[in-house]
Amino acid sequence: MSEIAIVSKLQSNLKEFGDLFVDRHILEIEEKSLETDNLSDISTGNIYIFQSKNAAMLCKKYKESFNRNSDYLAVGAYTASPVEEIFNVKCRYPDNKYSSADLLKSKYLKDVEGKKIIILKGENGLSILHENLREKNDSNEILLYKRKMNKYLLMDEDFKDKNINIVICMSNSVLNFLIENFHNLISNLKVVLVVPNKRFLSGKTNVFYQTHIVEKIDNEEEYLNLFHKMRGTRK
Repeated sequence: MSEIAIVSKLQSNLKEFGDLFVDRHILEIEEKSLETDNLSDISTGNIYIFQSKNAAMLCKKYKESFNRNSDYLAVGAYTASPVEEIFNVKCRYPDNKYSSADLLKSKYLKDVEGKKIIILKGENGLSILHENLREKNDSNEILLYKRKMNKYLLMDEDFKDKNINIVICMSNSVLNFLIENFHNLISNLKVVLVVPNKRFLSGKTNVFYQTHIVEKIDNEEEYLNLFHKMRGTRK
């Protein structure tokens, strides 16, 4: 449903079993320009928190404004990878579970006080980090992009009535769009939802045939093991 680094690997592996892999970039990213004040805040930051891979990638053009001696944190390995590549630093993230809430509870933000924290994210992204960290710190949210829904990329014909349809969804806004626009179709077919963490799941997701969580979204084997389990095969 959105860009995943391992899409090509999954496509080639699933073809061996006759599966059809359909990649739909429903959520488009529109970059926002940063103001001079934003760059000034970045240059004096003690802790940088990257809340998404998109935020990390869009920071590349501003890399000279970042202090390499500050701490670099991310919500998970998928986001930390481009941070380390772009800035040539060690970017830390929660050990097991990947989310803003898990980073907030991690050892990296434990007892943080009096720091200037720069949170890099997209418009309408979660604010749990900012809301909690600003109590004892100078916390600043910098919005690097906004999301735009391409509503015409997914059609009824993409779902097959004689197959198990597996939907990998990485965005809550895309999930809401899917449920609102394909509710009847999903409820009448075998549509399995795969999401990166439990915050995606609620009463509204009961419409799906099954729901599964794959937290390590950059790990091809995690997905393949789940798919093989569904069809009763092992590679």
